[in-house]
Order: sequence, then C-alpha cells, then structure tokens
Amino acid sequence: MLYPPKQEKIDYWTMTAFKKMKNLRILIVRNAIFSSGPSYLPNSLRLIDWKGYPSKSFPPDFYPHRIVDFKLPHSSLIFKKPFQRFEDLTFINLSHCQFITQIPDLSGAKSLKVFTLDKCYRLTRFEKSIGFMPNLVYLSASECTLLTSFVPTMYLPSLEVLSFNFCRRLEHFPHVMQKMDKPLKIYMMSTAIKKIPESIGNLTGLEHIDMSVCKELKNLPSSFFLLPKLVTLKVDECSQLGESFQRFQKSRHSVANGSSNLVTLHFCETNPSYEDLCAILETFPKLEDLNVSHNGFVALPNIIGGSSHLKSLDVSFCRNLKEIPELPLSIQKVDARYCQSLTSEASSMLWSKVSEEIQRIQVVMPMLKREIPEWFDCIGTKEIPHFWARRKFPVVALALVFQESKKKLSDFEHAFQSAVESFTGFVNWHTVSLHLFIDGQEICGRDYHCFNVGEDHVLFCDLRVLFRDEEWQGLDASLGDDWKAIQVQYESDLILSHWGVNVYEQETNTDDIQFRFPTPSSRRNLIPSSLLVPKGCPKQKMKHMLESFDPRDIFNKNLSLIESEEGPSRAGKVLLRTWRNAKAEITEEASISVYGASLKQEHEESVDDVVQVLEMIKENVPKHFSDSNPEEMQSFGGFVERLLRARVEVMKEKGLDMGMPILLEYTDGGGSKYRRFWGVLQLKVGDPFYKAVLRKYIQLSLEFSASNKAASSSGSWFENLRITIVLLKCLDPAMDEALGFGYEESLEEGYYDPELEELMMRIEQDGMGFNKSYGKMKASIVRTDESVSPEYLFETLIFRRLIALGKLSMFGSATKFKITPYGNIRVEDDPFRIPKTCFWSLILVLHLLFFIIIWLFCSVGYVGLLICRIPVIGKILVCGWWLVMQILVSCKYLYHRMGKIMKIKKKDL
Repeated sequence: MLYPPKQEKIDYWTMTAFKKMKNLRILIVRNAIFSSGPSYLPNSLRLIDWKGYPSKSFPPDFYPHRIVDFKLPHSSLIFKKPFQRFEDLTFINLSHCQFITQIPDLSGAKSLKVFTLDKCYRLTRFEKSIGFMPNLVYLSASECTLLTSFVPTMYLPSLEVLSFNFCRRLEHFPHVMQKMDKPLKIYMMSTAIKKIPESIGNLTGLEHIDMSVCKELKNLPSSFFLLPKLVTLKVDECSQLGESFQRFQKSRHSVANGSSNLVTLHFCETNPSYEDLCAILETFPKLEDLNVSHNGFVALPNIIGGSSHLKSLDVSFCRNLKEIPELPLSIQKVDARYCQSLTSEASSMLWSKVSEEIQRIQVVMPMLKREIPEWFDCIGTKEIPHFWARRKFPVVALALVFQESKKKLSDFEHAFQSAVESFTGFVNWHTVSLHLFIDGQEICGRDYHCFNVGEDHVLFCDLRVLFRDEEWQGLDASLGDDWKAIQVQYESDLILSHWGVNVYEQETNTDDIQFRFPTPSSRRNLIPSSLLVPKGCPKQKMKHMLESFDPRDIFNKNLSLIESEEGPSRAGKVLLRTWRNAKAEITEEASISVYGASLKQEHEESVDDVVQVLEMIKENVPKHFSDSNPEEMQSFGGFVERLLRARVEVMKEKGLDMGMPILLEYTDGGGSKYRRFWGVLQLKVGDPFYKAVLRKYIQLSLEFSASNKAASSSGSWFENLRITIVLLKCLDPAMDEALGFGYEESLEEGYYDPELEELMMRIEQDGMGFNKSYGKMKASIVRTDESVSPEYLFETLIFRRLIALGKLSMFGSATKFKITPYGNIRVEDDPFRIPKTCFWSLILVLHLLFFIIIWLFCSVGYVGLLICRIPVIGKILVCGWWLVMQILVSCKYLYHRMGKIMKIKKKDL
C-alpha cells in the first residue's frame, strides 16, 4: 500500500519496481501522482486500487486472471480490446476516467456484480454484452454527458440498481427480454429519454424509478402502471405525461387486476389539468405521498377526500390554487407555502385539522388574516409558546405565525433584493426548527426536525412530530406530580409575531395542563427565551435540510436554465451540484458499499487538487477553533469538499484557481476616495504563493464568522455581504513615514507571514513601476463590502470580461495589462484608450462593410455576364428589355397625351 498522509507528486521512479513482487495480491495507491505508469505489474494481483493510474494502457504482459476488485477512478486508461476471461472479477470502478469513449466486451467477466462509470464525460456507448451479465447487481453511469444509448436489449436477472442520472443525451431505454423480479431501483433524472417500451412490464421487481426532468418523455405504457411492486414514481417536469394517466384510467377497467400499488408520486412543475389530477387520484388509490408543487391548477378535485391512505400533500408554490376540498382523515402533512390565492374556506378547512385532533398533523400555509382562530386554548404575542404540565405529558398542537426576516432592509436594499429575485427567479428559503425545554432543560429527540416556511406564513403542528413514538412515551418520565414549565424554542431567521396552543382533549387530562402560573413558585421555572439555547447538531441539521430542500424552491422558474449546459450561471451550477453530491452522500441512496463493494475511501470522488486544498485548509484552521468546535469542523470540511468538487466538475478542468480582484484606491484633490479595478490575483494549486494567500483567506473568513454573529442582530442585510480583495492603496506623501506599518501591526497580532509579505511587496512594486503617476502604494488582502466605485463600474465590467475571455481588441488590448506570476495588473492608465480603441474598431468595421459591398456588386455583375452568354437566356433578356422599353415609351406617350388634354380643359374653363 502506498498511501502517504499528504498528497505527493512523484516524477522519477523505477517503473520496474513491481518486478520483484511477483506474489503481490493487493495494490493500493492513493495520494500519489505519478508522471508515468509502471512497465510491469504482477499477475498475482487480486485487488488493484490505484486512483489516478497514469498510463493509457496496462503493461503488455499484465493478465491478472484471479483479479476480484478493479478500482481505477480518475485514470487515463483507454479500453479498446475486449476484457479477457476474468472469472473472479466482481467489482469495477472507472469513475472520472476522461479518456474512455466506449465500454468493450465484458462477457469474459461473468461474476461482475458492481460496475461504476460515473462522470466519464467522453463515454458514448456500451458494448451489447453489458446487457446480459447474469450476476450484475449495480450499474451506474451518471453524468456521462455524451452517452446516447445503453444497450438495445437487456436481461440482467440480478440487477438491483441502474443509474443514468444527468446523462443528458441518453435517448433510448432498452428492450427488456425476460422477467426481472429482483427488487430494482432506476435513476434517470435529466435524460433525453423519449419513450418507455411496453416491455418494461417485464421489470416485475421494479420498486422505485426517478425520471424527473425527462422533458422529452411523452408516454408511459399501460404495462408500466401495472408493475406489481412499483411504489415510488418521480416524474417532475415531465409535462407531457398527463394524458398517460388518463389513458390508463379509461382502459384499466378492462385489464384484469388493474390496480396500482403506487405509494409515492412526485409530479411537480408539469401543469396538469383538472382531468389529469382526477385520473391520478383514481388510478393510484393507495397513494400516501403526493407532490404536485410548482403547478398552475386552480383547484384540487373533490375525489381527493376518498384517498383514504393519503398522508402527505405538497402543493407549495401553486400560486393560482384557490380551493382545497375536504382532505381525508389519514392526512398528516400539508405544505401550501406561497399559495397566496387560497380562499378563506380552504384556509379554514386546513385549520379544522387541529380541531379534529388529527395525529401528527403539520401544515404550512400563508397567513391570510394574521389571526389564530379564537377556539385555540391559548394565544400569545410575547416570548415563545409555553405552558405548565404535570403527571402525563399533554398532547397539544402549536400554531406559530412568522413575519418578515430579522434582518431589516433599507429601501435601497429592498429594491436591490427585489431586482435580484426578478432577474434570477431566486426566492428566499426559510426554515424553522423547534426544540422542547422542560424547566430549562432541552429534551432532544433522535432526529433533528426542521420545517420549510415563508414570510407571513403560519406553521401549525402536533408537538408529537418532534419525536418518535417511543421517545414521546418517554416524556412522561420527565414530569412528576409537581408542575413543570414547558417551553418550545425556535431557530429561524424569521420573526415569531404570535403563537397559539390547542389541547387535544381526547388524549389529555385538562387538569394537568395550565397556561398561567399554577403556583407562585412555578414562576421561577419559566426561563427567558434568550437563555434557552438549543444544542448544536450539525450532522442531523445538514441531513434534514438536504432531505427537505428542493432547488425549485430557491431558483424557481430558472432552475432548468441553470441546470442546462448552456446555462450562464456557473455559481448556480456549483450550488446545484454541491447539493446533489451532498444529498447522495448523506442520505446514502444506492450506496455501492451496500452491494458488497469495498467501502468508499475518504475523498475518493475528489480530484487531486481538491484533496490538496482540503489539507491546506485543515492545516491552517487555528487549533483552539477546531478543538472547541469538532462537529462543526467536520460538517464544514464535508461541505467545503463537496463545494470544491462541484466547482471542478463545472469547470471540467483539474485545477482549483484562487482568484480575487486587485482594486486601486486613491483620493482626489477634494478628499473623495475612489476604487478602480486594477487587475486580478490568480493562483493555482502548487504556485509559490498559493498557501500564503489561502492562509490569509482562512484567517479573514474565521474573523468574519466570529464577528458576524454579533453584527447580525443589529446589522443590515448588506453587512453580511463581503468580498475578499487585494487592496492597492495610494499613499499620501505625508504618510511616507508610516509606510510598512501594516506588517508590524500584523506581527504584533500574530498574523505575520513572510510569504504573503513578499507577494504584497511584488504587487506594490509592479503597481508603482507600471503606474508612476499614482505615487507610492501599499498592498494588502482585506475583506470588504465596498467594491468598485460607481463611476468605474462600466469600465470594470469591460475589463473583467476581456480578462475572462483572454482576448484582445483589434488594435491591442483595450486595457493594457501586464501578465505576472501572480496574475494580471494594469499598466499606465490611459483614460482615452477605450474610446480610441472603439473608434478605430468602428472605422475597421466600416471599411470591411465597404469591401464586402464592392465584392458583392462585382460578384453579381460577373455572374450576370456568364448567364447572358447562354443563347436562350440572352434572347429572353433581350425580349424582356424590349418589352420594358415599350412599356416606358407607351407610358411617356400617355403622359404627354394626358398633359395636352388637361391644357385644353383648362382653356375651356
């Protein structure tokens, strides 16, 4: 095993190093980057785990006939020849292999169980034998963006997981030859699938299928709806499938045993008609979870009241929804966020679920009247929900009304935020977590419970939703014969305006609950809400948020644009891929290890640069911070890794550049300060100053994180907006004596860094050397909310775009930049350079247009002469010319005749 604690680059090594290891059975190489591959590998290998194998092929004599585990992610391998006969080969992992274009014949690997090919961006097709592997259990080729087809036919009797998520060019689902009755899950999100074959009825073991965002999918065959074990169907954004439900509804009565067992249906953003909704409710009588959010229907069908198994209904962001009929008694959860058109009758119907004492009810909806119903046992406007209880813990429902965010916005900030929302479709996403305290002591459940809410919304729920059944039964032990103060604290960026408590009288002895101080001494048990601090649980919080988070709730109508390959928002893609990776890892959906593969190594899916940057971050976090916040650090590290990995995937390059703008700050004669864009600091992993800049960035981030908690309670929305820049400050001549003060100050505070000082001095020298008119300068890396001055905003946009494109204008660069080892910096500012460049560019364009017109004129004339030389064409043209001349002569004659007639009439008059 070669697994150094830190990533190492190995340029020189003996490529025959393995020749003396002829009995080697296990070879694991990680955290090591080789410049060349081995010339020999022992045939005795049973397991080879080499992340980043550097060669495009194996040594010519390599034939490991007893190999079992073949794990080579991020490798340079190219497979062209069929696999040899490997009877024991069970696991293959070739994820992130960017040189693989096709999968060869694997018929020689009859024992293959797990085959992983995720993110092989150049993979275009599979060999037909893949469709007939008798022992294949797990096959994943997600995010293979050039893959157009799998196999034409398949019979995989052992298959349990098939994943082609985000294979955006995959158009065909294979024909299923025979019945496959193993429990099966299929993931095909964001593919180009157009049709599901009738033979899908042979997938009798299919339990779960996700075909969300398959916008070309037009029809589901009737055999699909009759699959006996299918319980979960997700077809979000498949807007053409509504008629499939109607067709099956009309025909299923003629089909023997035509009853679907579907339990979960997600049909978001599909704009179903009223008839489509009726067909869905009638076709799936056992439905428990129905998600039809982000649609435009006005009313839900009345027959929903007959769905006796329905527990969860999601109609969030259905902004046109007015009417919700009576829901079945089985309902437990209703999400009606941003349903602003709901009638008072619909709202009253949802409130009635509390009076009916529905167990574990939880409802979120807009607060239309801003009033909690009078029949609630207690309504309060101060502090947080509280009451006193003894003996048996009471069953109560809470109502919490939330208004605007705690962060107050100025008129300008509100206008800016509104502009961002209208331009990007971005909607604020708010969550509320509830925590139960008894006499000031928090009672924690095993699960962290979080609700998605909105501004001016009400959340009402049975308090039992915070606990599992056995945990709720154990709450009685926390009470005794003495009165105990019960308080429910909340965590959210929203403001709780008022609250209510309603007692479930059928399950509670009303003598054991009070809403006023039952005894004089009980007043002491009520703790001020500011002192009730819930325990931190980063892992559970992250897991619950990922499970409940839907990108549509944030990006709204622009989600499809951001996800598309042509989408303009790189940041949006990074966020979406971060969420996707995090959700897959935390919820452990279809994990390879479940199917017998070796456990996933740390950072297995990360490219080498991500691992290196993570190591740098861990090294430079202060020890006192990491020791005092171990769980937060672990969650933070996982999130950073996913964020970095997503960025690399979006950029599709093996590099993580660290970039920040260089801004020049100067003071004019009137004492006004201005900031101008003056260049870009651009460093790659491995550059001399990369670690120094990263250390400074981490230091500033930790300082900001610590100070932001104190500022957030009183600060404005914009105080949380910070960017990290290199500030090149022009010094007043009177301040020459103070030059160099910054580093002494940093030294006193313990932040002195000689590498960073050297970089700053270089930027200062280049700034002064290339721009002598600005005098002496001082460079530093700072975190600021003041970017470029408004006067220079247009200039900045042009310069940044030109640098990003790496292009020059017609007559040299519109900005005169000097390329340096650390990035780009401006040279000799010329205020007339852009106008001059634009002027000469316009002159050049006019000259080009003039030459194009001359060329077209000459070309047309030359072609005309060639045509006229043809005898028939010549005669036609002569006749046509003669006819035109005759018409002109006749018109002239008529004109003169009419003139004479008019003169005669004038004389007569």
